[in-house]
Amino acid sequence: RRAVAEAHVEAVTAGLRRALASASVAFADTLLEVAQRRHAAGDVTSVEVRVAATERARAHAARLSAEAEQTRALLVLAARIGWPLEEPLAVPSAFELPEDLPTLDAALAVARETHPTLRALRAAAAEAEARGAVAAREVAPEPVVGVQVAREGSAGSPANYIVLGTLELMLPVARRGHGERAHRAVDLEVARAEATAVGAALEAAVRAAHAALVAASARRAVFAEDVLPPLEENLALLRSGFTAGELPLLDVTVARERFLAACVEALEADAALAHARIALEHAPELGLAAIGADR
Repeated sequence: RRAVAEAHVEAVTAGLRRALASASVAFADTLLEVAQRRHAAGDVTSVEVRVAATERARAHAARLSAEAEQTRALLVLAARIGWPLEEPLAVPSAFELPEDLPTLDAALAVARETHPTLRALRAAAAEAEARGAVAAREVAPEPVVGVQVAREGSAGSPANYIVLGTLELMLPVARRGHGERAHRAVDLEVARAEATAVGAALEAAVRAAHAALVAASARRAVFAEDVLPPLEENLALLRSGFTAGELPLLDVTVARERFLAACVEALEADAALAHARIALEHAPELGLAAIGADR
């Protein structure tokens, strides 16, 4: 399940990268057309036209690379879910990220309740405790209660009846069952110790995954609120200024590069948030892997 979820995130990321590359190509095509038109009017030199043509070629190359990466990501996802490789596989064009993040206490509670190894160890401890109780009952002596009735007295005289009660206890000379009790006590202690170790590793894994999720969410918010809006607005103004012949091509090109870099970082922030969410959901698996590595 985790492998499929991560492959799905990679496929969505690759699709968004391709869309971003396609938008960059459209923008570069527009700049080249404007540069050629301004060159024909004598407003710019041929150098700026060549620069615009170079930027257009770079944008097309980036789009081809993004298309190849999307194809690879879709094939990986299709292989993991058993989808026919020759049929197209559609994925969402945006990340489906929840707005509310789970609290650390809630994540820890769910992990402790659902962790398979912890549940197995708790069951093993309960079994060892129950078997120890059975062995203790077998070690205890089994009393035997008896009653004897006797008549005393001579013939012709009133009879006297005597009732005797007996209680027999078998002495545990052979210490029957003590080995079984000791064995079950060891099993109980081992199960409790392993549960403590797994629980500690699990808590560490959940805390680390939750911290990564919070950090990824904060990073995504910074790009969405503080980085992309002003850059996009500035790029639009520079594009309008270049089209009107008021600004040089170099300013627009530098702004475009910065905007594309910011868009890629914002996309990576979204992908990191999606991966952090998956890691938190599968934190019990990470905790179990850590225990296995230690052993």
